[in-house]
Amino acid sequence: MLITNENSLWIFIPIMTILAVVGVILAGTHDDGFFYYSGIALFVVCVLFIFATLKAYYDARDRRLHSH
Repeated sequence: MLITNENSLWIFIPIMTILAVVGVILAGTHDDGFFYYSGIALFVVCVLFIFATLKAYYDARDRRLHSH
């Protein structure tokens, strides 16, 4: 379930951003192999989760605003 309230976004997005940066650093410090691809995968998954969560939040907010 994705986050649909604003207070949780203030916690979720910075945590996912930190994990994405960790993934970039992990991929950047290894030339090839497991850690390189794991770092790239961690970055991609974190960015996708951030955008999906933002979309879910704004969709839920729009539903609340237009339901009245």
